[in-house]
Order: sequence, then structure tokens, then C-alpha cells
Amino acid sequence: MRRPMSRSATSSWTGTPSRWSTRWCRRTSATSPATTTCRTGRATDPVLAALRRLLADSLPARDAPADEATSLPMTMAVLLVEIACIDHDFDPAEADHIAALLAQRFHLEPGQAATMVAEARRLRDQSISFHPFVRRLNEALSRSERFDLLKLLWSVAWADGRIDRYEEHQIRKLAEWLHLPHVDFVRARHEVAQAQPAQ
Repeated sequence: MRRPMSRSATSSWTGTPSRWSTRWCRRTSATSPATTTCRTGRATDPVLAALRRLLADSLPARDAPADEATSLPMTMAVLLVEIACIDHDFDPAEADHIAALLAQRFHLEPGQAATMVAEARRLRDQSISFHPFVRRLNEALSRSERFDLLKLLWSVAWADGRIDRYEEHQIRKLAEWLHLPHVDFVRARHEVAQAQPAQ
């Protein structure tokens, strides 16, 4: 049974809008109308898409910069969606959990957050490598901001009440790409786990 997002799991994400939320809000008027579903975008064989990304991510990163039209919040949303999709089963409960995280962090309306998740799903499905997304985050975020992002990744993994080994593996890989030491990987997992409601 899917568990609702714990308030304590995201308490550190409240406060005044950051540069992320400001940039996202400037782009809001250009987005498509709000949607309540995350199953949008071009149909893609999930196994084939995963194999393409695995092959691309095993190669050296390209020198080409990340798409500047992709906002930092959207870039972060793509990584959150990747964790939810790692088992090839991105159900509405996971989409709602990610939308709630984004809405709280970037002060979005529910419809805006749902649209953002749907677009992140489309970008994730069409991408052959996550290196451009991660490189953009490394260039724009401080270490503390990257650590907070790592906690959000763990929060998505905990959405169904347990950590899947594939989710843990992917978060470990993303933590390395975000230039975060193993101690941060462990600490983020512990802090998010402690914030989960008691069984």
C-alpha cells in the first residue's frame, strides 16, 4: 500500500522561494495546460530505453552542455522520476508523491506540479543519458543543495514503504555523479528513513 508523504520528510524544503522556484515560475505561463496524469509523451519500450541509458551512461560524458531551455527544477524532476521508474512501474501514487515534493519545494499549484511531472517523464523517456542533467545540477547547485536533492531521491524511493535494490543502486550512482561522498549517501538515507511514519 502506498504511503502518503510524511510532512517531516520534507520539512527542510520549506521557506522562501529559491532561485530554482523563481526560474520555474517564470516559465509557468509557457507550459501546457495542467494534467492529472503522468503517462504522457511518446510510447517507449521501457527495457529498450533502460538499455540505451545504461549504455550511454557507461561512456564518458559528452562535452555538449545540457539543454539551457530545461529549467533547474525540471532537471531535478527528471532525476526524481527516474527513481520512480527504475522498476518500470511508474504508477499514479508515485507521480502524486513527486508532484507533492515539487509543489512544496517550488511553491507550485497542484496542476502545475502535475504538469511538471508529466514533462519530466517525457524527458526521461526520450533521454539516452542522464549526464547532461547531472552536469547541469553540478554546475548550478552547492553541495548542500545537492545533498538536499539526494534526500528527495530517497524520499521517492520510500514512497511505497520500502527500498528496492534497483532504487538503491541508482541513487548510489546518482550520488557519485553529483560528487557526493559515500557518507552523504548513507546520511541522506538515514535521515529520510527516520522521517518515515512508524509501521
